[in-house]
Amino acid sequence: MSTNSSPLNAEANWKQEVNRRLAAHKSRRGGVVASEEAKAAPSRVASRASEAAARVAARYAQAPSYSQMQAAEARAAVRAAEIATEVALDAQAHAEAKLAGL
Repeated sequence: MSTNSSPLNAEANWKQEVNRRLAAHKSRRGGVVASEEAKAAPSRVASRASEAAARVAARYAQAPSYSQMQAAEARAAVRAAEIATEVALDAQAHAEAKLAGL
């Protein structure tokens, strides 16, 4: 059984373990991990997350809504139907002209 009685304690332990492993990895790669840098890590992560969120929001701000996409598809379908009708009427007029010439 687990010695951690609360989920919050388990989450804190998990985060500490991740931070410890990250610091060990950085020290193996030759980087020096100062205590100030280790303390600043959560703010850097939050900053990166907020930057990523801002990029995603900017991307979706430019994207059309679902109803706008449906309206554009409907307009394209109507335009295609109009063109097909014009082609059919031209073919009919051409066929009638040929028949009249017989």
